[in-house]
Amino acid sequence: MKKMLVVMIACGMLAACSDTTENSTSKEDVKQEESKPQKESKPKETTAKTAKETPTVDEKQFNMYAGSLTGGTFITTTELKDGNKAIVKYADSFAAYKKENPNSKVTEDSYKNYFGTGEAIQKIMVGEPARLLKQFEGLESVSLTLPFEGKVYTTDITREELNKYLGFKIESLGEDSAKWRSKFSDGYIYNEGKRQEMYNKFVKEGTASVDNAEETAKKEEDQKKAEEQKQAELKKQEAQAKAAEEKRKQEEANRIAEEKRVAEQKQKEQEALQAKQQAEAEQARKEAEEKAQAEAQAQQQRQSQSVSYGNCTEAREAGAAPIYKGQPGYAKHLDRDGDGIGCDK
Repeated sequence: MKKMLVVMIACGMLAACSDTTENSTSKEDVKQEESKPQKESKPKETTAKTAKETPTVDEKQFNMYAGSLTGGTFITTTELKDGNKAIVKYADSFAAYKKENPNSKVTEDSYKNYFGTGEAIQKIMVGEPARLLKQFEGLESVSLTLPFEGKVYTTDITREELNKYLGFKIESLGEDSAKWRSKFSDGYIYNEGKRQEMYNKFVKEGTASVDNAEETAKKEEDQKKAEEQKQAELKKQEAQAKAAEEKRKQEEANRIAEEKRVAEQKQKEQEALQAKQQAEAEQARKEAEEKAQAEAQAQQQRQSQSVSYGNCTEAREAGAAPIYKGQPGYAKHLDRDGDGIGCDK
């Protein structure tokens, strides 16, 4: 469940003010992000009617209270698992915090200064799980994770483990701030030796995952840039493909037009050749006819000149009568009436 960053009014939801404000008194910009009530007030828990039943934790009250822990400005997750196991996680980097709180005035320098000393982290890891177990009797355990600059600090502590270590029940401190300070805060949070012992007992230090928020953000940015480059390359390729296709279509159109022009030119040339051949054939035919006619006329003339009849009796005896003008043997003296037919009477 995502942590609700709310500006807490003086409603008595935060534990002892002297405890929770020490790490931020010199960090004014962080203090503006964290509202610190002056008096701790224990949220109401729904208790069972019988003494044997374990009190339950109101999830809404738990989330509100957990958000007011020391360094609560930088808490990103508060969760109740199975109704009695508290999970609290701090931002794994300033980039992760800023991503969740883009309008925050806290700077990266303030963030680093806030957690920059081992003492500040120690106080959080030792004090805040105990505070939650004191405040909510229904909690069975607390898991608190705080990553910072390549390390991950983790506390996984049960109520039974804490009470056994302290020698008293943490829930017995109740709403009494004075008892909290005298029996736990002064003795284990502000006492450097005991704080270190408790820290060594319950807190684990590990190497931060390579895939932290900053690197995740960088990866996301790189992926975004890679995707943008990929899209740009795809668009470029699409534009090139489109231009190539248009060029191919234009070349195809030009080829078809050229083929059509050549075909039309060939057809015209063929038609012109056929027309020429027809004209030449017609001219040859005419010339042949004229030549034949000339030869026929010449032949007739020769024949007419070589054949002659003294009179129609000779013509009739020769079987040539009647003789038409142009035929061999025709002569005017045989055609007395001048109708072009000799020896017709």
